[in-house]
Amino acid sequence: MSKRVVIGNMIRYFLKENKMTMKQLGNELGKSESNISKWISGASTPQAKELAKMSFIFNTDIDTLMFGNNSLIIGNIVKVVKELDADHQEKVYDFAKYQLLEQKSK
Repeated sequence: MSKRVVIGNMIRYFLKENKMTMKQLGNELGKSESNISKWISGASTPQAKELAKMSFIFNTDIDTLMFGNNSLIIGNIVKVVKELDADHQEKVYDFAKYQLLEQKSK
């Protein structure tokens, strides 16, 4: 099953989440506000280098940025884990490994 590209909706979502304007994002990317607007409307699509920069700016992964939906949880997990100290990050990692083993055993 193929994934549906929803990058315009995801850019809009992340702009809102980060309290950022199209103009501010454009400045970060070296693009005009008009370019950002076209990406959001679907009139054009960002290039790979812009996707990579946006994923860094929005603290998410490219898959979430392009396809949203279920991938959004991964971005949220990464965002939270980055705020934890090293000991707590290790606990999250250990728990995730345990969950994976449990899932594979079913």
